[in-house]
Amino acid sequence: MRFLDAASIDISVDILECWRVAVILRFVLYNSLFPTFPRRFDVPTPQ
Repeated sequence: MRFLDAASIDISVDILECWRVAVILRFVLYNSLFPTFPRRFDVPTPQ
């Protein structure tokens, strides 16, 4: 049972790592393809 728990934890960590890499790559692609595209997740700075 301990081995199975460790394997499931490793799998979940791998999934989180792949998801994070995918999000970073998507942001990089969006920034390189649409440099003038308004970024939705930026907090608007008060003028």
